[in-house]
Amino acid sequence: MASEHSERLHYTPVGPHLAADLAPALTDPRVYAFIHDSVPTNEQELAAKFARQAAGPPPDRPDEAWWTFAVYETATGCGVGQVEATVHHGLAEVAYLFGVEHWGRGYGRESLAWLHDRLRHQRPDAETFWACVTPPNHRSRRLAERLGYRLWGGDRPELYSHDPGDWVLRRPAAARSSPRPTIDDGSTAS
Repeated sequence: MASEHSERLHYTPVGPHLAADLAPALTDPRVYAFIHDSVPTNEQELAAKFARQAAGPPPDRPDEAWWTFAVYETATGCGVGQVEATVHHGLAEVAYLFGVEHWGRGYGRESLAWLHDRLRHQRPDAETFWACVTPPNHRSRRLAERLGYRLWGGDRPELYSHDPGDWVLRRPAAARSSPRPTIDDGSTAS
């Protein structure tokens, strides 16, 4: 699959051959401060992680698809992070990681907006997007809210990326970003 682009970034399906490009950004332990997964500490561990992601879900989960992309700055060609979605049961769970030196540049917002658009066009069966955020990670919550996600307090499907205590945020796939955060409890006002 060829690279795809947004305004300042380009995206390539992840694979172990990209580990050298992304290791400077994605082997820094600060990137994983709010993530409970094991932290790749070198290029070889990152290559192994990318190989697992590129292989996709295990055979016993045929209704699941993994969309994981390496993210590069278009102007410099520098590998800056990754963006991903796990698509299952009519929904998409989204996530992103960017190297610390690339924080605060709007790359998370730009890459998630690109991913949302791609999912809407290529996976219309994913009717809702979900994000799980560790409570101390206020920056990620604010980013999700700027993209139209709302804190969800109602019933929810099983989310593979959810850990007990996480904030769970939801947005309809067709939603547009809204600057005002609100809490959506799943109820209907009368």
